[in-house]
Amino acid sequence: MVYKFIFLYVDDIILTDNDHNAIQSLLHDLHSTFALKQLGQINLFLGIQVQHTPQGLFLTQAHYAATLLNTAGMTDCISSPTPLAPTSKSKPSTDQPFQDPSLYRRLAGSLQYLSITQPDIAFATNRACQHMQSPTVQNFQDIKRILRYIKGTINFSLPIVTGDLQLQSYSDADWA
Repeated sequence: MVYKFIFLYVDDIILTDNDHNAIQSLLHDLHSTFALKQLGQINLFLGIQVQHTPQGLFLTQAHYAATLLNTAGMTDCISSPTPLAPTSKSKPSTDQPFQDPSLYRRLAGSLQYLSITQPDIAFATNRACQHMQSPTVQNFQDIKRILRYIKGTINFSLPIVTGDLQLQSYSDADWA
């Protein structure tokens, strides 16, 4: 099986292929048209750190998460075991408006970006982002809950390893 990927963002490019000659050929073609600087193995791309291990690659945004916790003033907070309270319901809130909507939007948007390497916060973050127009104090408490979860999982990473590429799914639904 042959895998070829080209990731491009403004002036950053990542090339990957399981055929070394194909990469060299593409690099030669690109060099003939553009001025390129080859930096070797990837270590950082768009704020995502790439850690190389014998098992594969691990993507992490630990530095970004730490910066986000600092922005929210939660560097010394107690961690939470889950990003969303178990009894959370999506219902219209009659809570008072949050006094700094721009802070709420900034934190919610940052959490969206963090979900690239921490997909476990995607649902809770999506729920928080549904209140960007007029966030309430309770909505901000929900954001703080996600941030407390991030505090406890700051060193988690997303693995990219070789192996079986067969898609599997599981369900605990009872259709009886």
